[in-house]
Amino acid sequence: TVLLHTAPGRRALRNWAASGVGDLVNGRVRIGSVNASLSGSLDVRDIEFTMPDGSPAIRAEGLRAGFEISDLLRGRFRFAHVTLLRPVIVLDQSADGHWNIEHLFKLKDRTTTSRAPRPLVDLRDLTIADGMITIRERPAPDSLRVRVLTAVNADFARLRPSHPDSAAIVGMIRKLSARLDNPSLVVLDAKGDFAVDGDSLRFALEHILLPHSQ
Repeated sequence: TVLLHTAPGRRALRNWAASGVGDLVNGRVRIGSVNASLSGSLDVRDIEFTMPDGSPAIRAEGLRAGFEISDLLRGRFRFAHVTLLRPVIVLDQSADGHWNIEHLFKLKDRTTTSRAPRPLVDLRDLTIADGMITIRERPAPDSLRVRVLTAVNADFARLRPSHPDSAAIVGMIRKLSARLDNPSLVVLDAKGDFAVDGDSLRFALEHILLPHSQ
């Protein structure tokens, strides 16, 4: 534990984290710094995921989370009480209908017969603070529709980017507020579930509050 609080220890931990996460993605991972304790707290600064061609996918100023060391030793990336600070996320749909996130996290490319199963990545009680999401959707191969969500603040009961038995990314939203540019829309509060599975992006909102619906 003492080693984790020294400069060499933090550098070794950062390199180990970047290497470990890098094995899970089809792209590049950059991590500014990592602080962790064996008691189960994690603080990561300046995280960036890019696609193999260098195009941006995910960037965040910081991430704080709690974890069980036994999960990490078993290859399970389960974290609780997660806070993601100022994330910038680009969701880019390719001409074949699949999303860059699927390729980044090898969701499209893995099969249980030809490759190792997907790792479990499960985030509970996730808070997103002041995020931005760009959605580049292709309704047809020769068309592009871009939507940008800014001032994204969200409280997730759960976000599961990866599971050994499913290729879907699923999330359970307890509270969400954001500004959408196309069409121009302000969401004061929303609650519901979503799933990204193959070429489909599905939302099931139980509740949504707009400025003139109070």
